[in-house]
Amino acid sequence: MKKTVWLLCFILVGCAKKPNQQQFAVKITGANSVKIAGIDYNILSNLNGDSLGLSQWQAILPVYKMPADTDMMDFVSPQPGKYKLIKDVLVFVADTPFQKNAKYFARYYKLHDDSNAWDLMKGKWKNGSPKYAEVIFTP
Repeated sequence: MKKTVWLLCFILVGCAKKPNQQQFAVKITGANSVKIAGIDYNILSNLNGDSLGLSQWQAILPVYKMPADTDMMDFVSPQPGKYKLIKDVLVFVADTPFQKNAKYFARYYKLHDDSNAWDLMKGKWKNGSPKYAEVIFTP
């Protein structure tokens, strides 16, 4: 019985969310805009200070329309639009309004400890495939 309790404790600790995992949230704020919150302000402000253009922001935090076949999520093009940083929230304004009741998703590509933003933008991933967090939302 004692071994079972210890085993259960180890399993629960192993399944617990790690404190360094980045979580973020997407909130629809208009017909064609979303607020992306929960990403470390220091990361966003450093990237914003580097005068990133649209393609660089899309490399780090793209917004996509969900394809009919969800197996194709890795192959869709990002929604065109503009990004702007307001305090600690990144705002994405799409060039066209989001379609009502359609699904969209945002991905935040996480940098590895030994990576930098420029490696990420160039597609040079370290330690294997890219790591990202994803949020699905519906306008």
